[in-house]
Amino acid sequence: MTDLTELSQWEDGIYQIETRDPVLGGPEGIANRQAQQLGNRTTFLKKGQDRLNTEFYHHREAEDPHPVYALKKSPDFTGEPKAPTPEFKNSSRQLATTEFVTRAVNALTDGAPEALDTLKELAKALGEERDFSTQILQQLSQKLSKNDHGADIPDKAQFIQNLGLSHTATLPLGTTQHTVMRGDDERVVQCHDWKQTVKAKELEGEPRYTTTIDLTGLSTERYYPVWWRFPPNEGANNWLTIHRSYATDREKFPFGQDITHLAGLLVQLEGGDTPWGGDAQYFHIKRLHQSYRKTVKALNYRMLCIARPVDGKYPMINGLSAGALNHSPVYSGGYLRGGLTYFVTSSFSHHRLGFSREEGEVEIFQWSYAGGDKIKHKEEDSVSIDSAFEIRFMVKPFGSDDPALGKDYADVTMPYAFDYDKRYQPKK
Repeated sequence: MTDLTELSQWEDGIYQIETRDPVLGGPEGIANRQAQQLGNRTTFLKKGQDRLNTEFYHHREAEDPHPVYALKKSPDFTGEPKAPTPEFKNSSRQLATTEFVTRAVNALTDGAPEALDTLKELAKALGEERDFSTQILQQLSQKLSKNDHGADIPDKAQFIQNLGLSHTATLPLGTTQHTVMRGDDERVVQCHDWKQTVKAKELEGEPRYTTTIDLTGLSTERYYPVWWRFPPNEGANNWLTIHRSYATDREKFPFGQDITHLAGLLVQLEGGDTPWGGDAQYFHIKRLHQSYRKTVKALNYRMLCIARPVDGKYPMINGLSAGALNHSPVYSGGYLRGGLTYFVTSSFSHHRLGFSREEGEVEIFQWSYAGGDKIKHKEEDSVSIDSAFEIRFMVKPFGSDDPALGKDYADVTMPYAFDYDKRYQPKK
């Protein structure tokens, strides 16, 4: 009887004894094969464990077992060690990298490190001047007190002369209250002459509001909508002027390189209220002039629009069908050539005015009415019941040759006839 001979090697698998295997002993016998393989594994593992124990013992007893690492008690890093950068507001004991420190300093100095140099120089200057505070107090004592209102000025005569008041400021009050002026002062004469020549109408103030209509960058072969609402009677004589200089936008070359004479436009309009209003309803083109190119079309008291339903709950007004051209009863307006800048100056505020740069349809007004109101007709002295309706007034740009815009305007520079009637001219 003897022991199996164990080898220090790793066995990848353990043999399974089959039912047909003969039971054979001996070093190579099948009956001993499993024990042999397991013994080889055990010897291999024990030898490895002994080697690790020996190496760990020597590692533990060594004075500096890890020369490439810094000691925890006395770290001394070499090379360019790196560490994760903490968050900006981190106040823990985590290592602070140079990136973290630089970020904190920049936040303190608002990204201007030179500010630290200025503070250092100031601190140095203050440190070398022991009587700095005394000098500051001495300088402050030489300043005038604002509470004395000039009473503490040392040389008042020189002060008045420096202001150029050596003549008028020494005079007593004039013939009118709160004036420092002599009766024969030249300025009094000038004011008196102006009073004799000025006319009352020249003193009349009139509001003027100007709005910019920016259609630059858009196609010059399309006309874009602009609309407004004239005030009712309390606006008195309401007017609106659409204008532009022929050279405006020349730097953008909307009609091609080196074309600088673009288009001049002056349209003077007058109007009152809206077609759905209850006051004076009128619209007049007083003067219209275009130079170099046509830029305006379809000016109308009722803005040219496209009919659309609101939500389909009621029939559309006046039997209109969706998409049909119609005229809005709440806005006046027209169409301006794209690619240019226009200005609208009016006697009423700009919140009544709008325009669109969109290529698609834009809603300017909608109305839904459930009907049922009784209306009394004066001429017939009868009563009718209103029918329900709905409508959305939409606008969009049109091509320059679209028949919906109508023909180009001829220049009309002659204003109202009575403006040129001598009977109404002021006498000279």
